[in-house]
Amino acid sequence: MRGSPVEPTITFSVPDTSTSTTEPPAQEPGSRDGSDSSPAEPGDGVISLDDAVEIAKIDLADRLQIDTTAITVVHAQATTWNDSSLGCPDKGLVYLPVLTPGYQVVLAVGGAEYDYRLDVEGNLKLCSG
Repeated sequence: MRGSPVEPTITFSVPDTSTSTTEPPAQEPGSRDGSDSSPAEPGDGVISLDDAVEIAKIDLADRLQIDTTAITVVHAQATTWNDSSLGCPDKGLVYLPVLTPGYQVVLAVGGAEYDYRLDVEGNLKLCSG
């Protein structure tokens, strides 16, 4: 006769939230408190327009294998798109119909323009270029 089946055991632990602190959380490098001038990384939280420009310039410099100083900012603005495509839908994909705040950053190198779209978390998309 075979033994009885083994029942899996699942254990959950709940963090203790009974204590709290009045001190603000420690600021990370690249935070918006001005202690570090490096741009925010995607996923760090809400980025500024200046961060959006720097993130786009770094991406373009990597793509073209050039220095960021060779890149000109043509246009940069905060905007809100009507869906999650950031105003730049890919053919055949479906996007969430939600207001999506972010930035449009147009950069130029050697007469060619590159239209970047970023959400407020720093996730970017090269729309044309």
